[in-house]
Amino acid sequence: MGFLLGAFGKQMAGTRYRSLQARLMHISSRARRVHNSLDRLQKSIERDKKRELNALSAQNTAANMTAQQQLNAVLQGILPSLGLGTDAKSMTTDQQAAYNAKYNEANAAYQMSKAHMDMQIAAEKQRIEDYYDDYQESLIEPLKMEEEELQSEKERLESQVTMAKQDYEACQKMEQADAKMLQPNYTGAQG
Repeated sequence: MGFLLGAFGKQMAGTRYRSLQARLMHISSRARRVHNSLDRLQKSIERDKKRELNALSAQNTAANMTAQQQLNAVLQGILPSLGLGTDAKSMTTDQQAAYNAKYNEANAAYQMSKAHMDMQIAAEKQRIEDYYDDYQESLIEPLKMEEEELQSEKERLESQVTMAKQDYEACQKMEQADAKMLQPNYTGAQG
């Protein structure tokens, strides 16, 4: 009776073992695909975000250069506007005061313009970062959740595969042990 129980148990445990292995391979493959998709998506989002931030930085640099050139042009035009040509050495006290007032006015306008540009750039940078953070969260969180679920399922299946293999081996040993008892004894010895 132990032989039949062992043989039947081995067959059932083997079927369960192979079924669990197939499911484990399927889950592992799916987990790998999700992980790769997640990795590609994160890299793509980071690349797009970096590209926009670099474009914004280049725009800021160009705007600052333009503002600096405008300031330099205004500053170079102060002496001729006072009727001094380009010679600042022969200024009178009144001309020096007028020059300083115009210089300070131009510099203050430049500083206000630069501060306004810096605020706009900072706001745009924050908008870009917020957009990509939200975008990343909306796309990546579901994939991360799926990846975690697949990992849990994989771990659960791995423990079931181990138990099924142990059941299979136990039934195989039972079958083999009882098969020896069923072998005919041709020695003529009576037991």
